[in-house]
Order: sequence, then C-alpha cells, then structure tokens
Amino acid sequence: MGRYLFSRVKRNEYAINGNAEDITHEAATALRKRGTVTTTAHFAEIMLYSFLECALGAPKVMSKIELQDLGGTYKSKSSGVHLLSIDGGTTISHQLVFGSTDMLCTLSDAVDSAFGQIVDINSSATDEHQLVESNIMNGAFSPEVTVALKEIIIPQKNKPKRPDTAFGVFLGYNVCVPNVDSLSSEEYPSALLRQMQAARCKNHQRERASAPRPREGKRRA
Repeated sequence: MGRYLFSRVKRNEYAINGNAEDITHEAATALRKRGTVTTTAHFAEIMLYSFLECALGAPKVMSKIELQDLGGTYKSKSSGVHLLSIDGGTTISHQLVFGSTDMLCTLSDAVDSAFGQIVDINSSATDEHQLVESNIMNGAFSPEVTVALKEIIIPQKNKPKRPDTAFGVFLGYNVCVPNVDSLSSEEYPSALLRQMQAARCKNHQRERASAPRPREGKRRA
C-alpha cells in the first residue's frame, strides 16, 4: 500500500530515518482521511496500480492520491499515471498511461463510467501532461529519476514530442447470485459463473442494440 500511495522519495525518507515499518500504517491513515472516497474506490485504484506496475511493467509516476494532493487550479481526471517503455528492437518508445477505473453495480455501468473518464482525460490531455511535467520538477523524485523522467516526458529542443498517450482500465462490478444463502460451497461457483455469463450476454445485447444500423439502399427495377 505504501508503494502505491507514496512517492519513491517519500518511501526513501522512511527507510533513511529507520521508520520503514511505519509506512503501511501511514498509508492506511492517509487513505482514511479521504472521507469522501469509498472503500471500493480505494480497492479499484490499488488494483489498477497493481496491474499496471506489476503485470504490465509500467512503473507508477503518480497515484490518484498524489494527483489529488497537487495544488493549482486544474484537477486531474485520472486514477493514476504510469510510464510504459516499449522495446522496439532498434528504438525504445514510451507511453504515458493514464488510469481509469470504477466499481459499480453492473458491468455495463462500470464500462460506461470508466470510458467516460477516458473521454474526459483525453479531452484534457494537454493539461494532464503538464500536471505530470510540473510534478517531475518539484522534487517528488530522486535526482537520478528526475533526470530520466525529464528526458522521456518533458518536450525539449532535440525531442519536441511528448510520449504517446495511452489508457489503462480496471473494471469491477457486483454479481448478484439468487438465493445465495441457500447454496452450498460446491453449488456457489456454478451459480456465480451462470450469473457472470448472463451479465456478459446482457451487455453484449445492449451494445448490439445501440450500434448504428447500415442504411438500406434502394433497389433498381
């Protein structure tokens, strides 16, 4: 939890001061202070971080809480920012991955909410990039990491282009199993799978119904 919540500089301060064991407690305290944020939101943000950093191999640049703690008039719409490096053989390219996550009652609602967040992030992409760039320069990272991030992320004379913008999504939703209290431990997995398949089918039908239909051409005599 401390790795998700705090910057590397902050974590190093705990280690240097001999307080490394306190970092988890401090992280939990910081999460509790976010009184307006639900436990499910915390879980979704931490799971998004875990998949992006541990599974995808894209190190965290800033967590959702770090983004929220930044001053200024612009408030990030992202659930976290990560940096993905892609080895293309002869060259290495980079993507700045903006996280989007939500946990709602149904799969369709979670999809709509998360992709609505992506639309908001994409429409404010310049502001999102500038927010990350300003944080790189304010001492949130060690000198070595700051130099590396500056070369990759911040446009310069010899490299005027920013990294490509990408998105990482984590979705969560509730599965309501009928008569769950009466099911045995052996019956529950099958009932759960049936409900998940039903939710997936319902969402697929919803997508087909909302898709534009091709226009019918006029027949020639």
